[in-house]
Order: sequence, then C-alpha cells, then structure tokens
Amino acid sequence: MPLDSHLTLPGRTDRHPRRRQIRVVVAVALAAIVVGAGVAFASSSPSARYRTTTVSSRSTDQILNGVGTTEPVSQATVAFPAAGTVATVGVKPGDTVTAGTELASLDQASLQEAVNQAQSNVDQAELTLERARNGQSVATGATSGATAQPTSYSNDAGDTADSSARTIFIAAKGGTDQDLAAAQQAVVDAQRKVDQDLATADQAYATAQQVCSAVTDTASTSSSSGSSSSSSDTTNDGVAACSKALDDVLQAQHQVSTSQAALAQALSALDALLAQQATSNPSGGGNGATNPDTTKSPSQTTGGSATEGSSANRSSTTPSAADLASYQKAVDSAEANLTVAQQALLQATIVSPIDGTVVAVNMAAGETVTAGSTTATIAIAGSGGYEAVTMVKVTDLPKLKVGQTASVQPDGSNTPISGTVTHIGLVSTTSTTGTTYPVTIGLVGDTSQLRNGGTATIAITTASAANSLAVPSSAVHANNGTYTVTVVDGDSTNDVTVQVGAIGPQWTEIKGGLNAGQTVVLADLHQELPTSATSSSNGQQQNRFGGRGGFVVPRN
Repeated sequence: MPLDSHLTLPGRTDRHPRRRQIRVVVAVALAAIVVGAGVAFASSSPSARYRTTTVSSRSTDQILNGVGTTEPVSQATVAFPAAGTVATVGVKPGDTVTAGTELASLDQASLQEAVNQAQSNVDQAELTLERARNGQSVATGATSGATAQPTSYSNDAGDTADSSARTIFIAAKGGTDQDLAAAQQAVVDAQRKVDQDLATADQAYATAQQVCSAVTDTASTSSSSGSSSSSSDTTNDGVAACSKALDDVLQAQHQVSTSQAALAQALSALDALLAQQATSNPSGGGNGATNPDTTKSPSQTTGGSATEGSSANRSSTTPSAADLASYQKAVDSAEANLTVAQQALLQATIVSPIDGTVVAVNMAAGETVTAGSTTATIAIAGSGGYEAVTMVKVTDLPKLKVGQTASVQPDGSNTPISGTVTHIGLVSTTSTTGTTYPVTIGLVGDTSQLRNGGTATIAITTASAANSLAVPSSAVHANNGTYTVTVVDGDSTNDVTVQVGAIGPQWTEIKGGLNAGQTVVLADLHQELPTSATSSSNGQQQNRFGGRGGFVVPRN
C-alpha cells in the first residue's frame, strides 16, 4: 500500500516542503483572520464585551448573619430597652401568652422628642463640617454636639429652614480649589472609614467575649457534672467557634490599623497642601488661606482620632486636617446616637419572648421607667425552652425590629431552628467603643438538642421582596447612598440610577429605574478581575454595598 504523501517516515525527507510551508502559512493566516474578527466583534458589540443578564421578577430575602449562643429560658423577665413613661400594660398575672404577645408600651411623645433632638445634633454636626470646609466661622465646641440647635436647611424629614443656612450648606458642597477639596474629602472619607472599622472591631470583640465565655461555662459545667460524649461534642464545637471568633477579632483589628494608617496619610497630605498654600499666599483669606500657625502639622493623632477644636474659633479660614477629622468624627457619633434613638422609638412596645404564663407585673401606666430596668419588669414562666443571643453593631440596628423571623443553626447540627426577634437591647456592651448591642431570638420547635452556652449561626431576615424586579448584586454599583446599573442599549451602554430594596451579594431588589426585560451589565470583560470580592471577618460576606452580613437567598 502506498504511503500517504502527507506523512514523513523516519529518516525520510518530505518530498514537498514548499507545499507543507504553504499549508502552514494558510492555517496561520486563517487563524489570524478568526482572531482579528473576534477582536473587532468584541470592540464593536457590547454583548461581546460585557457579561450581561436580563432584569426579571423573583422573590428575595435579605439576611443579616451573625454568631451567637443559645441558653435555656424557663422564665423570662422583660423590661423596656429605653427610658420613658409607661402608656399601657396589656397583661396581668395569670394571663397566658405566646412568644410575640404584646405586654406593655411606652408613651411615644418623649421618644419622638429624643429622635428629633438626635436628628438636630446630626444636622448641626454636618453643618459644622461643611461650614469649616467652606471657610465659614465655626464656634468653639461645635464638635461636641451636646448643645446643638436645630439647623435651618431642609433635611430628609422634610423640615424647612432659613435660606441663609441652606445657602451656606449648598455652597459648602462646591469650592474653587479642587486640590484642596479633594484633600479635604480624603480626610473626611478616611475618618469615616476608621469609625466604621472601629465599630466592626467592637462587634467582633463583643462576639468573641460572648462565644468564648460560653465555652468556659460549658466546660466548667461538664467537668463538675461528669463528662459525656454529648457535652464533649458541644465543648469542642464551642472551642472551634471561639477560635474563629478570636481570629475575626485579629482581622478586624488589622483592618482598623490599616484604616488608621490611611487616615494618617490623608491628614499629612492635607497638612502639606495647607502649608504650601500658606507659603504661596501668606496674607491669607479665601478658601485655602491659613493662619501662620497652621503650617505646622497639627494632625498627628493616635488611635485614629483627631485633636478636637484645636482651631475651632478661627473664622474665614480653612480648617486644619485635625479639625476636619474631628468634625467628621462628631458627625459619625451623632449619626450613631440618632440610630439608637430611632430604635428606641421602634421598641416602644415590649413583647413576650416565650410561651408561658404571666407571673408578675411590676409596672403600671403613668410610671417612669429607666432603660433596661431590673425592677420595672413583667415576668413570664414557661414550660422550658431556649433562646439565642447575638451581638450587632450600631450600623445594623436600623435593619432590625422586633418580630422579624430568624433561623438559628447550632454548631454541629445540619437542622436550623426557626425563631423570632423578641428583644433588641439598647444599652450597649462596654468593649472597644461601646457600639455593640445584644439581640435576642426566641426559638420555636424542637430545641431538645440545644445546650446552655452552645454556639450557633444566626440568620435574621431583615427585608423581603416577593416577585419584584431584581438583578444580580454584581450589576449594582453604590456610591454614597446612590445606586446605579449599567444598561445595554443597542450598541452602547448607559449608567442608570436605580432605587433598591432588599440587598445582598446574590440579588438586589429594584424598586425603580429599570423595567423587566432590560439588559444590564454584570462585568466588563476588558477590565481586570478584582483581587477579592468577599471578606471573611465574622464569617460574613462583605457585599459591594459596604454592609456586613448581607445575603440574599433567591426563591423561584
């Protein structure tokens, strides 16, 4: 049989080398044409450049994740989390109640007044910051917020104000010196990041205290009563949870150090710019003028905080970097206080955390009670059961309210237990910055396998959207409270501002700005991939919106 002319035997040369070269050249040319066509197509068609999806309807749940401990509860003693005047008491000794039954309520007038005052303090702190950035006079002590008066520009609550203060507030948003404005914004952003990371570290520390203390108590109980395989397993699960919680603390503290270093860099950069402007404009005046003494670097701080009020009595001058950081710190503190005041108003009514019988009512309508009182209480005796407690940071409080559903999965178990938020403590735990609060979940169903001090993963449903428009969260971009989505329109793309509802790393509810069937961009294939999309601090995912613990479970 004759050999195929395309094959070359060992020791034999190809009889048609030129023909073979032609075939190779043609193959390479064809490949080049295919590649060239692909590049042209990718550059001319958004559908080839972008990974896209279609806006559609689905049901989503937004979940706040956390770690907590379980504890038995055969009798619950319930008190108001906030101070106020008792308006109603709806139960009496002997009444039978179920978990979630309303027990008593506070007069909301004083609670609303506290919210109004807290909002006023936020407004004043924000106006102080903007006046300082605009070179306006800032009174000494303005950063404290303790004696702030209502501001006069309009706010989210719809309040109106006099035009002069509103003009100052709006003018402060601009500025003639872009370099100075950018340096000031960098300080403000860096200080806010430090405050946020400190709150996160505070939560990690409080969680570690809770989990590790429970492990110690469980081990002590097991040794005194005789070890069993069940208690040993519980202790082992607790030790693993404690170790994880301590790792989370270290990660959170590392993040604080990183953000503090970024703040120090921003402070130094602004100080250097102010010194440069002072040298070029020694006579002062205008946006970028400084007093002679501000050429010194006043911004060297420790612990991420700035020296407050060092030049607060200056007028018509750009604030030092330290002053600016101090004003932003005051804004963050005032916002946290407002959050607590708003939560207190939401918790004007207390409910029973368990099924049982009312055995004592130690309050009456018209009485004044303190927050978390140990005497003004209502006691309920039950047949036995369990509850779970988790720690949340102040920025998570607005997401929570009594009555929300929850799922508690004990460590070592594959079966979650249903529950309901029954109490949100408003007396913060004392740890790093005092911004962490306990949340109690009453459990229903089979709790026979739970142990006192056992650790568990807790998921609280904070928002739900049934059959509403939604897009993958990777398609949504957040910037200072504004959300945008890139929409593919023919051969071009447009950024569209949208209103969002339930948010999570998988799906985001769209309340406005998009219509069903539109094509939105998930990723630009011409851009490099990010180095990391999640954060493992506290065992929770960090979504693109900056919030911790957000997780959306799609339901078709």
